[in-house]
Amino acid sequence: FKTKFGYYKWVRERSRFFQDESGEYYLKGILTDIHQGKQDELINKALFEIVNSVNSILELPELFQRIHRALAPVLNVDHFYIGLYHQDQDLLEIVFNSDEVTDIRSNSTKNLSNSNSYVAEVINSGTPLIIHRQEDSSSDKSKFIIEGDQSCRSWIGVPLIANNSVSGVVVSRSFSSEVSFNEKDEKLLVSISDQIALAIERKRSEEQMLLKEKVISLLFRISNSMHTSKSLYQFYESVCHSLEAVIDIDSFT
Repeated sequence: FKTKFGYYKWVRERSRFFQDESGEYYLKGILTDIHQGKQDELINKALFEIVNSVNSILELPELFQRIHRALAPVLNVDHFYIGLYHQDQDLLEIVFNSDEVTDIRSNSTKNLSNSNSYVAEVINSGTPLIIHRQEDSSSDKSKFIIEGDQSCRSWIGVPLIANNSVSGVVVSRSFSSEVSFNEKDEKLLVSISDQIALAIERKRSEEQMLLKEKVISLLFRISNSMHTSKSLYQFYESVCHSLEAVIDIDSFT
C-alpha cells in the first residue's frame, strides 16, 4: 500500500471469511509488515542488474539508462541525474538526466570546488547530503547550480567514489510535498553508489582503452600509407579516411 509520504510498503495479508450467528459473512485477518525483507530483496536485485549491465553493455549512455531503471523500484528517481566530476578541469558534467521536463544534459559547471553549492559540498566532502525546503523558499537558491534544482522540495545527493577519489555525484529531486527523502533513502543510495561508481569507472577505462587502440591503429595505417601511396593526393585521401575512424570530420584539407 502507499504511505502518506508517497512510498509503497510491502505487507502480507492473511484473512478468512467467517459467519456470525445471524448468518452474515465477514472477513477477518492480519497484515504482517514484510517491507524490510522485500526491500532488501529489491536492493540486491538492483545491485545485480547494475553489475550485470556493466558486463553486458558497451556504451555509457545505455549503462546510465539501465542504472536508472534498476533504481526505480527502490527509490524515487523521477527527477534523477548523474554528474561526473573532471578534477583536472574542476568541472561537473551532467551525463544523464531522467527528467523529461528539464533538459540539463548539456549543463556543466566550471570551478565547482570554489562554488558555494550543495553539489560542491557533496563532492568536496565526499559525504551524502539531504536538503528539505519550503515551497516558497528562496534563501538557498544560490546553492543550487543545476537548472531545475532551485524549485525542488526535497533534494538528495550522494558522491560517487572509486579508487578513494570522488568521481561524480548522483542526485534525486522531489518537487512534491508527498515525497520527502530520508535517512533510509540516503543509506540505500550510498549502498548502491559504490557499484555505480565502479561501473562508470570501469566503462570509462574500457572506452579509454578502445580509443588508445584506435589511435595506435590509426598511426599504423598512416605509416603504411606513406610507403604505399603513389601520390600525395592518394596519401591525403588515405589519411582522411583513417581519421574518420577516430574523430568526426566534415572535411580535411
